[in-house]
Amino acid sequence: METAVDAVQQIRKMDRRLVRQTFEARFGISQMAKNYLNVYKQLVQKDFRKKRRRPSAMTSNPSLQTELGDSSVPLSRGLP
Repeated sequence: METAVDAVQQIRKMDRRLVRQTFEARFGISQMAKNYLNVYKQLVQKDFRKKRRRPSAMTSNPSLQTELGDSSVPLSRGLP
């Protein structure tokens, strides 16, 4: 409890303008928007990398290829 009382006493010594500038730099609308965009970009990149590593059902399952058509024709060129 004593440290909390000491901290409250220190508040009085702080420069309000400097506190406001620091707050705006860290938590202002523009900064928060940039931070959220960075998080969304990281999530999209992570998801994209995960999907690239996962083989598709068509390439990993030969029976699906034969059910859809001639297996000698690559699926990337389309069905006959």
